[in-house]
Amino acid sequence: MNFLKLSAYIAGVFLYLLPGSSFSDIHIKGDISTVTFDTLNNPYTVDDDLFVPEEKKAVIPAGVVFLFQPYTGIIVKGSLSIEGTSDRPVVFTSINNSKYNPQSGQLPNPFDWNGLLITKESSKVIMKNFHLNYSVYGIKSQNPNIVIENGLFWQNGQFHFTINDKIQFVQDNIPFSYNNMDSGSVVTGDNSTKKPSSAHISPLAVTSIISGSACIAAGVVGITQVIKASANYDSAGMAFPDKNRNEEYYQRYRKYYWRSVAAFAGSGVCLGVTTVLLYFEFRKPEKKHVSVFPLIDPTGGLGMSMEVKW
Repeated sequence: MNFLKLSAYIAGVFLYLLPGSSFSDIHIKGDISTVTFDTLNNPYTVDDDLFVPEEKKAVIPAGVVFLFQPYTGIIVKGSLSIEGTSDRPVVFTSINNSKYNPQSGQLPNPFDWNGLLITKESSKVIMKNFHLNYSVYGIKSQNPNIVIENGLFWQNGQFHFTINDKIQFVQDNIPFSYNNMDSGSVVTGDNSTKKPSSAHISPLAVTSIISGSACIAAGVVGITQVIKASANYDSAGMAFPDKNRNEEYYQRYRKYYWRSVAAFAGSGVCLGVTTVLLYFEFRKPEKKHVSVFPLIDPTGGLGMSMEVKW
């Protein structure tokens, strides 16, 4: 009898240790800022929304797996650090994913669970090396200052990633990175590095600057000529008894007077040109971008989401 019990125990341990045969019964919900996650407890079954309160921080180490029940997700109002690695990613997936839940009686589908919502109140959010699939909206961030490094998305219902309700272009099963934490956004979705574009001044703006500078210079010349013309006019009056000196000052006055007229006329022309150039610089049409994304309905229908950017 003891031999039979020992044999049954050994067989049970053997089956437990078989890959994919074990399934943890750890159920979680609510505040996760006080939870210490451990891969020994994988997978974590999410029964209700998980959240990170304001001024609190949640850390998810490499290799942790979350299985989400329908209508559940993660809401981040504080700080979140996902610390996956290339060989041990953090996994956010459906309770129906038989890879992590061998007891599942149905296949996973898009729209199985909500996704990650990062609110505008959130602080530091850094997500590295994770897989996110079979959700409704993937990552929906109301805070643009987040970091994603090597996130792998697939089979999410509406979209994979949005910033303030603007759909970001993310391809299925291609590592995606986004960094808007420090200076400008750096987005990679094809294993290439795209640096923020340097400041660019259009030729129209350069021409406007040159024309404006010429306008100022002509105005300064015009003012100096008016001053000289005025001085010679006054001198002509003082030398009125001396007809020769009077004529000399009068001729100088006329010369400076017409120079000032020409300078002010040139200044006016430059001002007009500058105004026209600046008008077209700020009124030039921007390119229109149209993005089309497929929407897979849980009932099996297929739809389409379109976003137009001007």
